[in-house]
Amino acid sequence: MSGIFASRKNTTTAAAKSEDAVVERKNSEFWMNIGYSVPGTDDAGNPTSTFVALNRGIPLDDIENLDESRSGNVGFLNQAANALLADIRKGVADLKPGESMIIAGTPDTLEIQVRRVRDKSVTADAGSNPFLRK
Repeated sequence: MSGIFASRKNTTTAAAKSEDAVVERKNSEFWMNIGYSVPGTDDAGNPTSTFVALNRGIPLDDIENLDESRSGNVGFLNQAANALLADIRKGVADLKPGESMIIAGTPDTLEIQVRRVRDKSVTADAGSNPFLRK
């Protein structure tokens, strides 16, 4: 490797390297994704935007608050991080299932998308599925 990655050491812990290490996560309802938007048009010529994201988002439901009782700047930074998380959670609370929004960035830079997963109890109508053989 070259550039900035060449001098970095692998800091993966032994536990994470173990084949027996299993991370169990609940299904998160709210996610944060990093990516960028690509403008386009639909079949009718209307402008559209497709968000291209990394293949792994940040599950907002799983993040725990940091310890604010630490002394000095660590405690202050933890307090600020907890406030940031609370602000993000408050901002996404009104999203409807399946809805998303861009909260930072511009189309020419990296963007941050937050989304709420679709309601799993709503299933697609098999009659309108173009991928099924009839």
